Amino acid sequence: MTVYEKIRALRIEQGMSQEELAQKVGYSGRGTISKVELSERDISISMLPKYAEALGVTTEYLMSEEPITDDFEEGPELTSRKTMSDRLKEIMKERNLRQVDILNLCQPYCELYNIRLNKSHLCLYLKGSVTPKPDKLMILALALDVNEAWLMGYDVPAERVDSKDSLVLSRLTDEEISLLLAYRKHPEMQNAIKTLLGMTK
Repeated sequence: MTVYEKIRALRIEQGMSQEELAQKVGYSGRGTISKVELSERDISISMLPKYAEALGVTTEYLMSEEPITDDFEEGPELTSRKTMSDRLKEIMKERNLRQVDILNLCQPYCELYNIRLNKSHLCLYLKGSVTPKPDKLMILALALDVNEAWLMGYDVPAERVDSKDSLVLSRLTDEEISLLLAYRKHPEMQNAIKTLLGMTK
C-alpha cells in the first residue's frame, strides 16, 4: 500500500472528510487532499509529519508499505489463518448477504453505542486494506453474531462466547429498539422516564 492509499484509508477509517484533513495539515481546501489520495500530487518530506499527526500515526508508518491494521497480540495458541476479508466474504456467501444487509444489521448497534460504521468502512474491510478498530469490530461481531477473534481470521470457534447484547436486541421489537435508542439519545428526559416507570430510588 502506497503512502497515498494509506492516507485515504486512514482518513476514511477515522470518519474524517477531505476538508477536515486539509484543515489539519494546513491546506485551504479539499482539492489538494483529493489529488494526494489519487497520487496526482507528491507529498513533500516536510509535510509527512503533519499528515502523520493528523491521522494519529507515525511518519515511519505512513512511509512503510505495511497494510493498515490495529495492534492485536497473538497468543501462543492463537494463530491467524485467514483475513477478516475472507471471513466477511464467507459470511456473505453462506447467508446470502449484501453489503447493505450487513450495514442494516449493524445499524441498531451503531446507534446504541454511538459508533459510526458506513459503506466506505465495510468496502475497505472487504478489500483487506484496513482492519477495523476494536469498537467497529465489536459492532460487526454483534451484528453478525460471531466471535470477534474468528471474524479477525483466527482459528477459533465462530460462536460468540458472550452474545448477551445480541440476544437482547434480537428479542426486541422494532418499536422497542426505537424507544431504547430514543432514551439513549435524550439524556435530559431519562430522569422523567425513570420516575414515570417507578425506577427511581
